[in-house]
Amino acid sequence: MKKQSNHTSVTITLDSSLIALARTAVHQTDGLTLASLIARSLRLMITRLEHQRGRRFCPQPIQLLAGRPRKRLVATRKKEG
Repeated sequence: MKKQSNHTSVTITLDSSLIALARTAVHQTDGLTLASLIARSLRLMITRLEHQRGRRFCPQPIQLLAGRPRKRLVATRKKEG
């Protein structure tokens, strides 16, 4: 019987120089994986955001839409002259 995992796969696009730096950090740090580096970094950033807002984020069972986020429509003014 296969053990169930609470992990979820996510695909993201990041700057290639950031990925190269992360891979180098993982390669030069014993016991570190790219997944664990990303997870630790996310946890650290979320903790900082919670500290800034003065309260914790409450997990909500929301379904995020897949794909690129919609662009906001911004009113633009034509230059005159």
